[in-house]
Amino acid sequence: MKRTLYLFLSAASLFTAAANAADTVSDQIRRQTDLFAVASQSGDQTTMNRLLDEGVLFSGGSGVVDRDPEFDATDALSAELRQLTEAFRDANQRGDVAAMRSELDDEVLYVNEDGIVSGRQDFRSGAPAVPSEAVSSTVTVSQWVLHHSGDLAVASFLDDQTIRYATQSLTFRFLCVESWVKRGEAWKLIASQTIPLHEDPPAANLPSQLLNEYVGTYTAAPGRIVTISRSGDTIASTSGTKTMQLAAEVQDVFITLGLPAGYARQRLFFRRDGNRHITGYVSSGLLFTRVPSATLAPAPPQGALVLRDFVLHQANDVAVATFLHDRQTSYDGQVLQETYRSSETWIKRGDTWKIIASQGRRLPDDPPQISLTEEDLGAYAGVYTAGPGLSVSITRDGHALSAASTGETPTTLIAAARDAFFTPGSPRTLIFFRRDANGHVSGYVNRRDERDLVFSRQ
Repeated sequence: MKRTLYLFLSAASLFTAAANAADTVSDQIRRQTDLFAVASQSGDQTTMNRLLDEGVLFSGGSGVVDRDPEFDATDALSAELRQLTEAFRDANQRGDVAAMRSELDDEVLYVNEDGIVSGRQDFRSGAPAVPSEAVSSTVTVSQWVLHHSGDLAVASFLDDQTIRYATQSLTFRFLCVESWVKRGEAWKLIASQTIPLHEDPPAANLPSQLLNEYVGTYTAAPGRIVTISRSGDTIASTSGTKTMQLAAEVQDVFITLGLPAGYARQRLFFRRDGNRHITGYVSSGLLFTRVPSATLAPAPPQGALVLRDFVLHQANDVAVATFLHDRQTSYDGQVLQETYRSSETWIKRGDTWKIIASQGRRLPDDPPQISLTEEDLGAYAGVYTAGPGLSVSITRDGHALSAASTGETPTTLIAAARDAFFTPGSPRTLIFFRRDANGHVSGYVNRRDERDLVFSRQ
């Protein structure tokens, strides 16, 4: 069976695979988690296979699940758990927390699409969430796969969520990996992780002269060289032998195209000096400075992956864990900080523990921020609507903006670029203002996971 690797993993301290008799289950599984990380980085397939159960459902964050179809179940249990899964999602879309809680195991570890972990006691909402502005929301389960062994069953599937806002409807997709345990005659949800699936957004049309301004060579450090070139009606980014097509979202903000659905698109926020000349761009927390030319040098080694916030719940021969991996990579004084959230289900086979379900992904970061003048910020103030009953009032609030829909708590908007704003702590959503032919702000799009809710200025 082909095994999917943790593509984001890197070197960590090597741990022995032999469990000390005095170790707790948590100690043993934590050590095996680190061992798997080391094996993944070095391409040690033998060690990885030793830690994976034959019936494993493994998602490394790309948006697909690696598995052996031989273990796919199409029996009565598969039908029963799919029905329970669909009922759980229906209850979430209508806000019925009591109905959802009735399906949760006491040892549940529930991770929503933002990477937030809940246990049974602090569980308040399922995933995918329903935005407060929605008129209604429905979820359809598709691409259902179930593997089961004794009193444990693991499932993977897609959630197709349709949200209706006044006169507009948006459809989002999420990949879920879940685990169920049998308690008496009932099956209970003991582990769940949901990740959003992304898509390429529509490109904004920028004048050819403006596109030419971005062309050049940029560097974050020796070995981190990027060349920006024209590519038809847009631009492309080349690093080494890899070229990525870019799409403009607004002036000075571009997004990568063509990535797997599970990976968040990377954004480039271009920076200008007082004369409006391009000086560089910020991407993934690194500042790339524009230079006349640069020589490619060996890239710095990736930093070690550090495991933290490891939580494990055990139910007899089943254990569920969730944790974060942090990785820091130094680039000539700059530090790239990456954080990954993973959830795993382990099953005891004889005297050893095996991974039977796993899902992980990199958590997105807030965009960089810039300062705009009071005059610039004042140009965005006004009332915007997405249809009858859905209006948002935007006002200037110091060095930021404040947005509030009727009856809702105001939200702070910080500038990432001219016409591009974000709310701190909500990196999946950006606001892109649109302008008319005279340069006046005419509306904005609320872009979440590359799906757009369109607002027009009143």
